[in-house]
Amino acid sequence: LVHHVRSKLNLSQISKVISIFSRVLHDSSMTLPMSTQYTAVRTLLSVSDMIFNNKDRDPQIGRDLLVRIFHTLVDKLDALHTCREKVEKKMSEENSSKESN
Repeated sequence: LVHHVRSKLNLSQISKVISIFSRVLHDSSMTLPMSTQYTAVRTLLSVSDMIFNNKDRDPQIGRDLLVRIFHTLVDKLDALHTCREKVEKKMSEENSSKESN
């Protein structure tokens, strides 16, 4: 839905969209499907294009919003990296226990 009305959103509304989809992306309960998180990333990237092409009088607002999106995406990549390391460690432990049996 945001995708279809994004050209009509002002920076205040875009800020709220960023907040909502950033929370979706960092769902701590880990219950949201990956497709929902994927949609959140796509929405944030789509909105970033709108911010970049924004004609607001105060460009600092747009820069701040872009930095928020950037930090959200970097934090998600960091979380995925940490998760990957845990999975690899667990798999390594399971493989070594199977080999010892």
